[in-house]
Amino acid sequence: MRHTATHREGDAPVPPLRAVGPYEVLALLGKGSSGLVLLARRPGVERLFAVKLLPPDLDAEGLARLRREAEVASRLDHPGIVQVHDVGVHLQQPYLVMDHVPGPTLKDVIDREGARPSGEAAALVAELAEALEVAHRGGIVHRDLKPANVIVDGRDGRAKVTDFGLARDLSRPSDLTQPGAVLGTPYYMAPEQVRGEPVDARADVYALGVILYELLTGARPFEAPSVSELGWKILEGRPAPPSARREGVDPRVEAVCLAAMGPRDARPASARALAVALRAACAAPLTGAARRPVRGALAAGLAAGPAVAVALAAGALTERRRARALAGEADAAAAQVEALAARAADARLAARSRRASAPSPASAARRRTARAPATPRAGATWRWRSTAPAPTATWPSSSTP
Repeated sequence: MRHTATHREGDAPVPPLRAVGPYEVLALLGKGSSGLVLLARRPGVERLFAVKLLPPDLDAEGLARLRREAEVASRLDHPGIVQVHDVGVHLQQPYLVMDHVPGPTLKDVIDREGARPSGEAAALVAELAEALEVAHRGGIVHRDLKPANVIVDGRDGRAKVTDFGLARDLSRPSDLTQPGAVLGTPYYMAPEQVRGEPVDARADVYALGVILYELLTGARPFEAPSVSELGWKILEGRPAPPSARREGVDPRVEAVCLAAMGPRDARPASARALAVALRAACAAPLTGAARRPVRGALAAGLAAGPAVAVALAAGALTERRRARALAGEADAAAAQVEALAARAADARLAARSRRASAPSPASAARRRTARAPATPRAGATWRWRSTAPAPTATWPSSSTP
């Protein structure tokens, strides 16, 4: 479900209905194959909400996933996660009420502006990783991270994760995902998802690596004319380095990106580890400029009196010590980045050796092409119902775009 419009008086699209449950509808924010997103308010509450209104013919599984999304998102308290407040049914149409975040999706930003500078891309994905770490600590794996499920807040530029409809609660058995079923958007799926294996937080780390790759280059790492061929490319795991597709990519950020997209055991062990590595990759080295605040504080404080000068100088010294400590953390994280890149390279070499001794999957991919959809629809949700290496893919009509 795309949520792209920013509400402004006088130019908002006319809403298709005036109320959803107790919520007064103000404008239509967006629409997709699975329903509408409406701007709304509730009388007596001084805030705006985004209401996701789904079609009345939603099947039992879709309704269960809507309730699961409401339950999961309401448990997660982080400024980088869109909060869910209510769920209900209006005239046989299920709806979900969440925070209104005025701003475009990350997909809209990439489509409009293309590749972003390395530092900006790394900082944005680090924000997402820090938000996902909160979900992972609560036993929640998103499983459908993609630019269309990230909203960039137009007020402060912060990226926020939304749409936990395919999320998995690892703390309890799932009654919504059958063994061998594959859920997610194919371009951002980790190899273990493609194979229909159980997933953990590292599947989200992989998706964050793909999002970072797309931010660095303006393109996804893998493209293919059919779902089967796309699946094989993901399983082979040989993306072109971002620097080969666009000049000026920071090699440190590139190393973290490729490590995140590496084999499962070679990826950063957690979303937090990915965030630390990205922030370290962007950190500037400590220079002699760190000493200048002390002298500047003293000069400014002396004009206001000795007591003020001492207080300002003490604060500046504290900031200097913090800068040194951060520099030490950055050095340690940079070493971690290099180790991750080396592990990923070793894992790729081992995988290539195994593939060299096995039959080529190309012929199998060609045989399956005739049974697969001609082109994966952008934003669709992919389902495989088999544990075979290259199962047949189906594209449900109720998928989130």
